[in-house]
Amino acid sequence: ESGRPVLVVPTRCKLPMPPRRIVAAWKPSRESTRAFHDALPLFRTADVVDIVVFNPASGELADGEQPGGDIATHLARHGVNVNVVVLRTGNDSIGFALNQHAESISAQLLVAGGYGHSRFREWALGGTTRDLLMGASIPVLFSH
Repeated sequence: ESGRPVLVVPTRCKLPMPPRRIVAAWKPSRESTRAFHDALPLFRTADVVDIVVFNPASGELADGEQPGGDIATHLARHGVNVNVVVLRTGNDSIGFALNQHAESISAQLLVAGGYGHSRFREWALGGTTRDLLMGASIPVLFSH
């Protein structure tokens, strides 16, 4: 609750600075927007940033015709080379699928909004933030 981003680096992980390949989880929310803003200096120096959208909803009040398109346009205006990747999780958790995608493209940094739930809910149901903390093999930049 510091109001600042947190960089979580797994044990024995070497983070190349600046990271050249970044995966960023997008969800049209305050936390994701904050994470993208906090990561903008890193995005600008990367060769490419994959904006990953999971299970986009359709309809007037959902993710729109092109999920991730608005944030991709915004980042491109700031000189960021972006790819929008839409993935379906199926039976996997979003955290697992995000880690799998990052690993498949040899990403060097993962960016995500950090979400908070009650301790009981986290214990009973888990959560994407917890999955990323426990399963990431590369550094993760969280913002809340």
